[in-house]
Amino acid sequence: MTLTKADLVQQVYKNHDNLTKTQAVDAVEAFLKFSKETLISGSDLLLSGFGKFNVRDMSRFVF
Repeated sequence: MTLTKADLVQQVYKNHDNLTKTQAVDAVEAFLKFSKETLISGSDLLLSGFGKFNVRDMSRFVF
């Protein structure tokens, strides 16, 4: 299954009656920006109940 940013926005919008579509877009963008900045800084990103993300140097692996 492919999950797009538009899918995330739609789900946030659909599940929060008090948010406008613009606010849902802003919320998803803020989360993705924070996630990206965390990983770029070298820190791990742990989403409890979902998963742990980190950046690995793949140049040391031989394919």
